[in-house]
Amino acid sequence: MSVIPLPPLPEQKAIAHILGSLDDKIELNRQMNATLEGMAQALFKSWFVDFDPVIDNALAAGNPIPEELAERAEVRRKALADGTANREAAGPFPDAFQRTDEMGWIPEGWDVKPLSDFGEIVTGKTPPKAIDNAFGENSMFLTPTDYDGEIFTLETQRRLSTHGEESIRNSRIAKGSICVTCIGSQMGRTTLVTEGAFTNQQINSIYTRNIHRYYILINLRLRRDEIFAVGSSGSTMPIVNKSVFSKLPILGPNEDTMKMYNQYSSPLLATIKNNCSQIQTLTNLRDTILPRLISGELRISDAESAKLDEVIRKNLEGLVYGE
Repeated sequence: MSVIPLPPLPEQKAIAHILGSLDDKIELNRQMNATLEGMAQALFKSWFVDFDPVIDNALAAGNPIPEELAERAEVRRKALADGTANREAAGPFPDAFQRTDEMGWIPEGWDVKPLSDFGEIVTGKTPPKAIDNAFGENSMFLTPTDYDGEIFTLETQRRLSTHGEESIRNSRIAKGSICVTCIGSQMGRTTLVTEGAFTNQQINSIYTRNIHRYYILINLRLRRDEIFAVGSSGSTMPIVNKSVFSKLPILGPNEDTMKMYNQYSSPLLATIKNNCSQIQTLTNLRDTILPRLISGELRISDAESAKLDEVIRKNLEGLVYGE
């Protein structure tokens, strides 16, 4: 029976403290991201699902409110009366509604467009098995197993080599593309890649203009159940192919409203992105030093004085020393 050598108990406790602190910081960042995305989603729902600013404007102008929106109008009437309605933000919004076949009542002057009107749709590919050394250290290769729930994807389990990239070069997606899983039980999960990448055939992607990017990103993340329902229709294996994905109906607000949503949501999503980067840094650090600490190759004194990257050092100082 083999014996696994362990560091002395005091050092075990010190190791556990350091690694536990790293885990705590990672979890805190994840919770913060969930809160920030919740704020971006709440704003999206208020503006583009409940149409609060449009109702506010319609009430102020004395215009009729559709019966389907009457209950929401009562909520907004109270907000106008007590001064909690954001009248400044309501400026670019219409003050009346129109009826559409696709989505029922929508703000006047807006329209309903297929997703493909907002950008180029790409369905990924996997390098052929005949390609030797398809994987390496170049572009990210995104698959459904890389999704961890975060709104941004900064890294993947595998990257492609030059040979791998060349074999599927026509399916490359640009930095900032929005990727949606399109098959199986994980269908409808949505993320944005932070660098140019490739995906396998289980993912559809869209690259949009900057003004539309966060609007489409939050839109699709809120519609996972709907996307899953579309894919499950008449099929034993849920799937949303490129054609179906391209036709997904998207509400098309006016440009000024898009710009305003981008203005409000960008700081929230920028903070989420920074937190994701920090999570990646801390996770890599934890996974790198754990085996070295346990084996005794790296002692606590060494870890404290190591020449760490500035970002890692900034996080570690407060974590290790409790500052």
